[in-house]
Amino acid sequence: DCPPSLGVLSVNALTASDYGIIPAGADAFSLQALEQIHDTAQAVQKYTNKELQIMGVLICRYSGRSILSRELAEMIGDKAQEMGTMLFNTRIRENISIKEAQQMQQDIFTYAPRSNGAVDYRNFVQEVLSYGNKENI
Repeated sequence: DCPPSLGVLSVNALTASDYGIIPAGADAFSLQALEQIHDTAQAVQKYTNKELQIMGVLICRYSGRSILSRELAEMIGDKAQEMGTMLFNTRIRENISIKEAQQMQQDIFTYAPRSNGAVDYRNFVQEVLSYGNKENI
């Protein structure tokens, strides 16, 4: 887990990792940031970690009722494809329980295990594990 910036900590984390997952909000700024993240990952692959693979892009703060969110999710999927990676099927829905859990310094599974956020993250974990089985991580 890295801060939402492309500083030394993020580069070091990518250098030490076999796989990366890019979280992206369903918003225009995240769409723009994907290009920068892709460029950074390519530089890390070239200079410090040839084995790094970007597993995929995870859409967060998603509102399925919003036309704008749905359109941006589609554009993020197109960008992920251009980057040579996948867009995870799971979407982490906009959920107040996630914000409250952060405020309480707890994980979502402890704070609100039956919330939409917890359900979404459980589904995401299952998706990552199935990816790992396919790729023999």
